[in-house]
Amino acid sequence: MDDAAHTRTLPTPAQVHAAREALRRALTGLRPQVTMERDGLVLVALESTAATKDAPGAVLPYLLFEQAVADGAVEVHEIGTGSVPSVAATTKGQPVVIFAGDTITGGKQNRVI
Repeated sequence: MDDAAHTRTLPTPAQVHAAREALRRALTGLRPQVTMERDGLVLVALESTAATKDAPGAVLPYLLFEQAVADGAVEVHEIGTGSVPSVAATTKGQPVVIFAGDTITGGKQNRVI
């Protein structure tokens, strides 16, 4: 077995910093709208403060995963062969947010984040 094919490259400190900064910018522009709770499950609807009535055409600082896939702004591919260990995603130009519950389809199997 080729160990090089199973070696995962860790992000550089600069890449980690850039990712954290992009996530911080994206999340600081959100505010809760509605909160519902039932049987221990809590659902919070969020609205971007960038897309308000005062600025209906405002561009969000990130793309939602589903939108990014539809626009071709993200590439997702499996890592490894012979099994379904994990996937890698590469964005093109704009940060992409993947939320719990998003589904990555294709490859050897679909995955739910």
